[in-house]
Parts: sequence; C-alpha cells; structure tokens
Amino acid sequence: MVRLTVLYGHPDDPAEFDRYYREVHIPLAKKMKGLKGWTIGKCAADEPGGKPPYYMIVGLWAESREAMEAILASPEGR
Repeated sequence: MVRLTVLYGHPDDPAEFDRYYREVHIPLAKKMKGLKGWTIGKCAADEPGGKPPYYMIVGLWAESREAMEAILASPEGR
C-alpha cells in the first residue's frame, strides 16, 4: 500500500476554497479509479491563537506506486 500526502497552504479565501473543494474537487476525485481510500483533515495550530503550517492535509491511498502513478495520470488525476 502507498500513500500520497498533499499539503495545502493557506488560501486567500478559506470559505471559497472549502466550497470548491467540497463541490468540485471531491466529486472529481471520487471518479479516480484505483484509489483505495483517502483522508482529509484541516490542520490545527500547536498553540492557541497560532497558525498551523498548512491549511489542509490529504492522504490518497493506492495499492502500489505504479497504481498511484496511473491514477494521477488519468484525466481525473490531472
């Protein structure tokens, strides 16, 4: 099993980023054949009032590196 980790920086407009991710990006990702699963998480600061280094972390899972490369090369993966 292989995991690809995607680290998203802080968007200028978090509400618009979240809307686009939920309404456009996730439905597109659901069409990616071969994914074994994924995780999506918002980051938290390590101290109150602080800013985390990333806005969101996403993990994509595939059977092998070759499978992940094929998924990413698909029209949906690009």
